[in-house]
Amino acid sequence: MNELFQNSVILFASNFVIVFLLGQQGQIVRLGRKAHAFIVSIGISIMYIFAFKLVPGAGLIELASYTLGGALGIVGSIYFHEWYVKYHNINDNRGVSPVEPKDS
Repeated sequence: MNELFQNSVILFASNFVIVFLLGQQGQIVRLGRKAHAFIVSIGISIMYIFAFKLVPGAGLIELASYTLGGALGIVGSIYFHEWYVKYHNINDNRGVSPVEPKDS
């Protein structure tokens, strides 16, 4: 495996996981789960180490991989949270105000 491909995969994966975990972190904090938030925060910090080590010397292809990883990470986080809440039958209305439809 050449270095460009290897760095691109590492950057994609690190940013995917960072953004995925940040999305989960927001949901976990909103639900008030302190222990989960603590553990997820450690995961975010570990993944930032990989990103900060490689991003300064990254080229265009590597930066594109990094960017794509973040975009797919947040979408994956949304889908995962929706599945997790449904699967575990969690009341996920905390901090959310229902919006009444307006009659036209």
